[in-house]
Amino acid sequence: MTDTTTAVIHVASFVGNQLIAFYINLHVLLPKLYQKHRYALYVVCNVFLVFGGSLINTYSESFTPEAIQKGKHVIKLFDLEPLFAHAMPSVLSIFAAFMLYAYYKRKQQEEKELEIVKAEKSFLVQQINPHFLFNTLNNIYSLTIDNDPRGSDAILQLSKMLDYSLYGNKYEFVPLKEEITYILNFINLFKIKDDEINNISFTYKDVDPEIKIAPMLLLPFVENAFKHGNIEDVNNGFIEIIISTEEKNSVHFSCINTYSTTKKSDNVGGIGITNVTRRLELLYPDKHDLLIIPSENQYKVILKVDAHEV
Repeated sequence: MTDTTTAVIHVASFVGNQLIAFYINLHVLLPKLYQKHRYALYVVCNVFLVFGGSLINTYSESFTPEAIQKGKHVIKLFDLEPLFAHAMPSVLSIFAAFMLYAYYKRKQQEEKELEIVKAEKSFLVQQINPHFLFNTLNNIYSLTIDNDPRGSDAILQLSKMLDYSLYGNKYEFVPLKEEITYILNFINLFKIKDDEINNISFTYKDVDPEIKIAPMLLLPFVENAFKHGNIEDVNNGFIEIIISTEEKNSVHFSCINTYSTTKKSDNVGGIGITNVTRRLELLYPDKHDLLIIPSENQYKVILKVDAHEV
């Protein structure tokens, strides 16, 4: 009959080794090595973990009162049978940790995909700013009343914008040239209302037009500049937009606009900036740098994203 001390040592040794193997894998080896594709080191660490645990388990049990009484406390140096017997539970603990970790990562990915869907739905709702659309239609109407030939061009530009905003979201990534065209049309339609607005600069000559990014990714920053800026002040206001792809597979975007501190407006950043920031976090995790610098009379946005590799 097994005495109490022997039973306690058996249970403590068995359970302790399994818990150590389980938690070291779950919290250290899987996230630090396996997740970062360091598979060889992950396997080596687990071999040492299993062998070390088996060795401790074997020797601890050899010193129980029962083992000493039966003369089984002397462990032969090359007797691998008890080591292998004690290794199997540790292997099963490692497997259990792996399965739990895989389940957790899968659930995390599902939650991320759900957040992306929610963000995209929000993105669809605010694709075309209703205020901008209303003003543009009024401006086009004025052009047609005056038989201004720019009216037909404006209708075509607005049609292309609507087409891109409504159907561009079918694709996870689009060529950068489509985003540039959208911004160009946005600027041209905005300038219809005042021929004297000539303080808008849009530079995109150093661009690979086929490099791919998420659709409607840059426009919220542009809309924000026009909405909150003082571009109508032709003497002091300005908007400067620059897009480049000088580095391979990366898009650089900057937008600087002036604004009047006396102008009544809501938060300069606005909900559009909050939404696009969240989209960046979801679509480009660890693959983007966003810097927003508000100052006394200027608002500056600098963005770099690693473009989608085709």
